[in-house]
Amino acid sequence: MIDSMTSRSESITSLVLATGMQWPFVTIPHFEIRGDRARKESLAETFGFSPLVSAADKDEWEAYTIQNQAWVLEGRGFDIDTTQEDFMPSSPLIPTEITYQNEMGTLSPYGAVNESTPDTPFAVNWQMSPVPALTASVNSNLRTSPLYRHLIQLMVDSHNTVLSNFVDLGESYDNVITPEDHQALHEEFVGSSEGTFFRARDRPHSVRLAPIYDTFQTASRQVVGMVWSIVPWDWQLAGLLPDGTETIYVVLDNSCGQSYTYEIRGPTAILVGPGDLHEGSYEDMVVEGSFSQEPAVLDYNASIVGGDKFTVEGHSYTLCKYRALIYPTSEMEESYDTGRPETFAIIMGGIFLLTGMIFLIFIRYVQQRQDMVMATATRTSAIVSSLFPANVRDRIMKDAEEQGRLDANGGKARGGNWRLQGGEDGLGPKFKLENFIAAKGGKKGDVSLEDGELDAFKSKPIADLFPDATVLFAGEYKTLNCNCSLPLQRLHLTLTFSF
Repeated sequence: MIDSMTSRSESITSLVLATGMQWPFVTIPHFEIRGDRARKESLAETFGFSPLVSAADKDEWEAYTIQNQAWVLEGRGFDIDTTQEDFMPSSPLIPTEITYQNEMGTLSPYGAVNESTPDTPFAVNWQMSPVPALTASVNSNLRTSPLYRHLIQLMVDSHNTVLSNFVDLGESYDNVITPEDHQALHEEFVGSSEGTFFRARDRPHSVRLAPIYDTFQTASRQVVGMVWSIVPWDWQLAGLLPDGTETIYVVLDNSCGQSYTYEIRGPTAILVGPGDLHEGSYEDMVVEGSFSQEPAVLDYNASIVGGDKFTVEGHSYTLCKYRALIYPTSEMEESYDTGRPETFAIIMGGIFLLTGMIFLIFIRYVQQRQDMVMATATRTSAIVSSLFPANVRDRIMKDAEEQGRLDANGGKARGGNWRLQGGEDGLGPKFKLENFIAAKGGKKGDVSLEDGELDAFKSKPIADLFPDATVLFAGEYKTLNCNCSLPLQRLHLTLTFSF
């Protein structure tokens, strides 16, 4: 919102330089259109332009304002076809003299009472958007208003945009915006969770000022006027959250001891009341946010305590730093206190249980398969052990292991289990046995076998080769005693074959 004010200030400086107008005799054309846009951009209720008029220019200024008062009718929607210089209503629309606000809050012209002319320039309230309901506030010296007097001096001394503390607009603001119109501006924010009604004027507002310079040359520029706005904090907090967002509390406070509590329901900001009224059970869950602009007010109000004291151009001020304290509510907590966590926990537990059961079944299946393979291997080993001598059995097992390694590496063995299963040529053991018996290089069936193709000759023999062998047959014959006349004899027969 500060950048918006600075932008409007610079646009006025540029307009005056481009058109050749002389300060303080400046009137912004189409001010209602420009001001309406400025109010929307900065979320302000009222936007105004005030030149600084010296005491020497007072009479000339009062005559100038009467000649250029047509902006009032233009702002109210009248079509002014003639130029402002030629437009002269039958009676003045605005006060013809610069006025000041007395202690009673009423406006009186200088000279009508014993009020000496101030040494400082008048901060004349010249153009406003929207056009005030009662134009009596036009041409008033804002330096005499409690809302502006110290802020204007601080703005001139510091050459910076300034923002006040929370201010009481007072009854005089009813001359700018009628109570009915003011209430209508706040109607979407009026009320609270406890049903308390707050008048629009009693809601927290602040005043914001931005200086206008006579040139863009920083070294030589002078403050010749200002743009100002009335900022309702309702509008600053409204529209921050989307519809459906759970309720939160926002406590706006400053270092000068002022605070207001708002209930944020989606895009609506509802004033709960002055002071810190958040739910105490959520004190430790606060989230603090600070504003980039550090506003300042003069320590003239006895109700203002705290704040940092500082001095600019011999004037003392109190710095009031704003912050926003954000708290959750019981309503928000209840919206998150549902059965969904338990449901998700049960679902996740079921997933883990199902995964564990599947894993156990898989382990059981693998174990059974390994037991079957082991049983088959044990039976096979027993059969081989019963059919072959130990050395033959060991040789067969060794060939099988070697063939397994070669198969794993993509190779081809030259023996071993090739006696039991077909090779890459598709020739099974039965076919090879028949061809081996038929003849080396002979034909059997539809496939011819050439030298070197018979795998039986490539494998190692099962039995050992013995060039010489002796076969011994031994037996015993016994004679039987009988009553025969031939004598009985015992016969021993031994046959020996040598090869």
